[in-house]
Amino acid sequence: MKPAVAVLLMVCCVVMPGLAQTIPPLDPKNVLSWPRAPVDKFGCMLERDFESKDAKFNCALRNYVHVSNVCDPASPYYEGPQFPAGKAAKVLEQFEEIRVAHEHGEVQAITVVLKQRLTQTAIRTLLGLPLSPRAPLPANIASVDIQGCRPDGASQICNIVVIEGFEHMGAGDVDCGEEGVRPEPIPPPNAAPQPEKE
Repeated sequence: MKPAVAVLLMVCCVVMPGLAQTIPPLDPKNVLSWPRAPVDKFGCMLERDFESKDAKFNCALRNYVHVSNVCDPASPYYEGPQFPAGKAAKVLEQFEEIRVAHEHGEVQAITVVLKQRLTQTAIRTLLGLPLSPRAPLPANIASVDIQGCRPDGASQICNIVVIEGFEHMGAGDVDCGEEGVRPEPIPPPNAAPQPEKE
């Protein structure tokens, strides 16, 4: 067996199972499974479970490979399907609205707007999050930010939850070089590290 073939087999059999553990299966009833999902898989879920067919990201899309450059305004860096208006309650009846942000071919963040304000403990229980903000999060979630809070007696009640799969990275967060010079496209977070050029 050629060395290159052996290395490829090792990548498929060793690395891929680890990635499968990192990214949970998409569950239409669990927004915690959505961050870091590939946009093509996310779009197919929206079509299948919410009757919302995106013009590009639907179940007919095959062999999608995302290529973009954050420094190029014309690049499809932020492309991806949006959650359909008026269907958030199909996930949980307490949901008023769901917003989705995409970056480099993956779901970057999910924003949930609740119909009514709840305590932070009640929100964490509703979503299936650890009750302590210091507790470890699921592997596909980088941070959870509960917002829209106001005092309610001795505690606070809130109605917005931002669930990030990874930190936002826009053109202002990277070195885009001199004008007219574009760096290499940014790979997805799960991509294998590339060797440095000499």
